[in-house]
Amino acid sequence: MKISSAYPRAMLYALGLSLVAPSMTQLSLAQDSATEKDRVVAVINGREYTESLLRRRLAPVLERPGYSLEAQYPNLLEQFLLEELINQAALNAGYDTDARVQEQVARAKFSLVNRFCLEDQFAATINEETLMEAYQAQVDSTEAVTEIRARHILLKTAKKAKEIITQLDDSADFAGLAKKHSTGPSSAQGGDLGYFAKGQMVPSFETAAFALKQGEYTATPVESQFGFHVIYLEDQREKPKPTFAALRTELLAELQNKAVQEFVERLTAEADIQRFDLNGNALGAPAQ
Repeated sequence: MKISSAYPRAMLYALGLSLVAPSMTQLSLAQDSATEKDRVVAVINGREYTESLLRRRLAPVLERPGYSLEAQYPNLLEQFLLEELINQAALNAGYDTDARVQEQVARAKFSLVNRFCLEDQFAATINEETLMEAYQAQVDSTEAVTEIRARHILLKTAKKAKEIITQLDDSADFAGLAKKHSTGPSSAQGGDLGYFAKGQMVPSFETAAFALKQGEYTATPVESQFGFHVIYLEDQREKPKPTFAALRTELLAELQNKAVQEFVERLTAEADIQRFDLNGNALGAPAQ
């Protein structure tokens, strides 16, 4: 069987196929044989390669948007075969026992052993129920925050702002005036600033906005470093509590960190640890 070598090296890297240091997992996967339902997709130097092996090897590529084995099959198969040719040559040359490979394998094994150990610790204590309990505790401990929704018309001079207020006194539409006269970025939205709480706006604007009642606008221009504002209070409410879905990732990280800390503290308490400096002198435990 002839394998095409027309694909540029850059394409191999783009597909995520390592040409420099194949992992031991890759080396061992080549030993897989076909089952009755697992089709052989290639045979290289007498060794069969199956569809399941191809899919496992290309999993990082196939997970990308727009990629599928069926759609890109010929090209993906060729890239797979090129890597397998290199893999066969590497195995035949004894690179699976090369010290450099063994060092990388040892590092990977160290990380994976720790990772799966910690994942099992998480699985023993963290689930949807504990996540929901953490969510409820956080929500219950969060103080209620009042926020308002306001519109504003930003103008360059106090005189122009007073003219706008006069038009409002004559029942002009606030949003319409904002679209026509405001120099602020929210003019296209009729001056709508959305909801905000205290501490999010400049002091003079915040003080004036929070002093209004719903449906009121400022009777005099409000000056800030941006110019002169006419402010209208659209709505006032208690800020909604974040949903469980919005906090789930954050809560999961917090519970995982807590589980790791407790696990390490228990290991440390049970272990006999001796510490020495670079000169061989005994060191005490680090301060807590």
